[in-house]
Amino acid sequence: MVLFSIVISAVFAAAFASPRPGADVAVVVWPFGPASRAAEVIAAAEGSIVMPSRLGWIIIAQAERPDFVAALYGAGALVVFDPRVAAGCLSGG
Repeated sequence: MVLFSIVISAVFAAAFASPRPGADVAVVVWPFGPASRAAEVIAAAEGSIVMPSRLGWIIIAQAERPDFVAALYGAGALVVFDPRVAAGCLSGG
């Protein structure tokens, strides 16, 4: 059980660590806002949409700027994470 907890903790730590510039990230915004909100946050952070998800309030994005994650939070993102963690849930955009 302890080993399982350590593995799960490591997976989540890797998922929420700041990605390298140019890496894809999943951007989560408030789900009850306008449908365009995630795209607006990405545009304000000077990023581009890589792939929409079937959940309109989560979009996969990327940018070359090293402070992209910070810019996304500054523009209103609630959570930014590595999209590979939830690939099955996000596909089907």
